[in-house]
Amino acid sequence: MARLFGKDWTKAELMRHVGDVDQLGGARRIMLVEGNEAGSEAVLFRNGAGLNFIAVAGRGLDITSAEYCGQSLCWRSQTGDTA
Repeated sequence: MARLFGKDWTKAELMRHVGDVDQLGGARRIMLVEGNEAGSEAVLFRNGAGLNFIAVAGRGLDITSAEYCGQSLCWRSQTGDTA
């Protein structure tokens, strides 16, 4: 049972409303390609409650960017998401 949008849902109930469970959240491995971040591997995490963050694999999954419902939760340095 998952809690989403203030309601408890079964998997069957959720799947009646979405085509793919990835629409609700998940983790995706990404490769950064611009500037001094080029070549850095990262993981983008999202959940249905509005929490999204990026963790850089080359830094022990250090969280480099986080937001909740579109509001930033962190300070970002000029160096970006480098390994």
